[in-house]
Amino acid sequence: MAMRNDVIVQAKFDNVKWMKDGESIDDVMKRGNKEDFIIDGSTLTLFGGKQQLEGDYQCVAGVSGVRLSNRQVVKTTLVSDPIKLRRARITKFDQTTNHYVHVKQGQVARLPCAGLPDVVPGPAEICFIKSGSDSDECLSDKVDSNYLSTSTGMQISVVQPHHAGEYYCVVRNEYTKQTRKSPRYVKLRVDPTENGTSPGQPDPPQLVFPSKENRPDSPISVDVVAGQDIILECVFVDAKVVWIKYGDLTPQISLTDDEARLRQVWGNLRIRQVNQGDSGMYSCHGLSPFDESPSLHEDGHPKVYYSLIVHSPTDVHLEMNQNVRDKSWQCISRPAMDEAEIYGPGLERGRSHNLYVVSSPSRDHLIKQGPVNVTATIGDDVELICLVIQRVNSKYWLKEFSLDGSYVPFGAARTQRVGSNSLKIHKVEKKDEGWYTCVVVGEGSEKSEQQAYLRVNYRTTTAPFTATVEPYIVKNKDDHVTMEDVRGFVTGSHVRIQWSVIGKMEALSSIAGFK
Repeated sequence: MAMRNDVIVQAKFDNVKWMKDGESIDDVMKRGNKEDFIIDGSTLTLFGGKQQLEGDYQCVAGVSGVRLSNRQVVKTTLVSDPIKLRRARITKFDQTTNHYVHVKQGQVARLPCAGLPDVVPGPAEICFIKSGSDSDECLSDKVDSNYLSTSTGMQISVVQPHHAGEYYCVVRNEYTKQTRKSPRYVKLRVDPTENGTSPGQPDPPQLVFPSKENRPDSPISVDVVAGQDIILECVFVDAKVVWIKYGDLTPQISLTDDEARLRQVWGNLRIRQVNQGDSGMYSCHGLSPFDESPSLHEDGHPKVYYSLIVHSPTDVHLEMNQNVRDKSWQCISRPAMDEAEIYGPGLERGRSHNLYVVSSPSRDHLIKQGPVNVTATIGDDVELICLVIQRVNSKYWLKEFSLDGSYVPFGAARTQRVGSNSLKIHKVEKKDEGWYTCVVVGEGSEKSEQQAYLRVNYRTTTAPFTATVEPYIVKNKDDHVTMEDVRGFVTGSHVRIQWSVIGKMEALSSIAGFK
């Protein structure tokens, strides 16, 4: 079921109101913040991006004339998914001290990233730089499989003496493209392996991270949104690590397949594309590698419990969309919902969204002057104008050879970029015809695009004579059809619309299709 007029013609918005942090915008404006908001019907415009504008915004809509599949017409109240408006930022590292990590050769070392800055939006991208290294490359699992970046640090597997040294944590905000380097180092010391074996009993398993054990009634809570990747950390010494799902059937966890959705990486559990079925209690157990018949249910070994909470919002939501031009927000509806959710007056909440704004002024119009449609003849030189502002992150052109579009290759024999981002094509050919898009990406994540069509005609000496004749069509005054008895059927997030079409056979046979 949908609330758009082209799907359910009877449904309509009776009224729309706005809320900030659960309070009416009208009440917020009465406290002296009138210049920050403008409400125009169902559209809310915010000015300035000030810190006091941070918060949860929702629109409340009264909807009437909602026709169900049994032809019952009901009224309902919808509250939009909250949009959390925050200023995008990355603060400085908190004041902390140098850290020292001492491990034996062959063990897993965990380097903490202490004093993490406040990164909005998160999660931050974390890597480490080794002092005195020949390369300034940031160490992470993206560059070497011996490293594993986590949300609060980095692990190094099978540590060798050459890994010893001072490491600095580097945090990056992917949204603002800003980075921070920790002023304090983590010093890693590696003791070489002793030759031979020492007599006596082997060392028992020891938990390194998290710092202490817990129990099922006090697990470490981890919140994640469906579709994200997550790493549950467990670092042991002198142990064989086993993961189980507590109180439930343990899913298959791969130890070798790096493409597996559930993969044990050293002692950690990595889950890709988490779904609601992944919710639950997980526990990692550090078992002695010398125990031939270990028991996971005994208390003679260290263990850690994690409570994974997967937030999977419903597909139904009354949504707020932002206008690209003036940054205003509009309250609109999106399909679809289960019928049981809207019988009678109801209050439904949809998925949660986040909106982040940078502290600098908005750069919506990154293009001062965009390209216009051009008609040229084969052999002509053509220039598509695109003037952009001075400070941008990147600028390029796209040519849509097919539906997916592909890049115009600069440096080719007949194309070059002139000025700030204008495209010049020398001696155009028929194959150059098509849509060209000037794309500019700002210093944040904002992007502007403007498009123009290049038409290329064949060169002719005389214009050919053309004549058009309108075909003769016999039109009957009764050539019309009537659509009635429109019904909507909803299954999960899928919507099916059914209607009856009445008319004479001649008119019905002329129907080309439905949209």
